Amino acid sequence: MQDDETLVFGIYKMQVTQKNIRDNGKMQVAIATKDGGPKGYRLSGHAGIEGKQVFFKVEEAELLL
Repeated sequence: MQDDETLVFGIYKMQVTQKNIRDNGKMQVAIATKDGGPKGYRLSGHAGIEGKQVFFKVEEAELLL
């Protein structure tokens, strides 16, 4: 499931997030940086849980700032 468009997160608690992923498989992640000026992105896509990891397949990136 891992490739250049997949982010992997370790699971620490995250009970609500795990339930939501199991129920609908959708996930969003917000990323912000000040490097080179403020920038922010919202990544949307589908996720799955394997063991103690969330595999998030990015399908869309939206510029926020």
